[in-house]
Amino acid sequence: MNIRTLSEISPKLKKDKKMNINNNGNELIINYEMSERIRKITYNTSGECKVFDVSGEVISQFKTICTIGYNQQYGTPISNDEKLLFIGSWERGIFCYEILTGKLSWKKGPGKVRRIIVSEDKLIIEMCDRGIYQRDAKSGELLKEFKIPYCDNMYVLSDKEILVGPKRNQYIILSTTDLSIIKQFHWSMLNVNESLLFSINTAKIENDYLLINGVEQYRNREETDEERYDFERVISLKRTNFG
Repeated sequence: MNIRTLSEISPKLKKDKKMNINNNGNELIINYEMSERIRKITYNTSGECKVFDVSGEVISQFKTICTIGYNQQYGTPISNDEKLLFIGSWERGIFCYEILTGKLSWKKGPGKVRRIIVSEDKLIIEMCDRGIYQRDAKSGELLKEFKIPYCDNMYVLSDKEILVGPKRNQYIILSTTDLSIIKQFHWSMLNVNESLLFSINTAKIENDYLLINGVEQYRNREETDEERYDFERVISLKRTNFG
């Protein structure tokens, strides 16, 4: 393993800018910065949705199952052709709406939906305590499933790769094409300080390196207090498998 500073490999990690999410208390505002036609979508406390085009005009308005607190955390992505809107919920699963008409195109259970990623014409969905689901974006048909009973989060590394875990003390890089395992490695390669709390905020792959940042917590050796620290870490992935 080779750990270097991020400045040696890449500029400071950037957050996903496709969705810029804001909450003013009564309204959830999501700006789609990379979209060609849709400027933003807003939701009020009743789940009422307004869709604005790039000129700022309201082009559609309809009722959804969106809840401000939950969907602020996980976002509501749109399809690459900007025709479909995907909303996840904890209780009822995932819902797909037609953006221009507000028509419910499809819905699928079970619940405990967390992050939804649009990958070409497919969705990659993190289901808490269940695993990673791959569905057809237009029909909602289940295509693939990767079982993982516990997952801190799902991180987009590139257009073709995601990071999930830990599963039985292993972090796993999956292909977005078919959810096959590309690489897997022991959690200690990331949590090098054996912290009491280890949380990744962002992750990406550049060349043969995994770049992560986040927060870790461990007991101060001179005191009894537990302190939290931000970290940035670079891990070499030149070997095929670290399991």
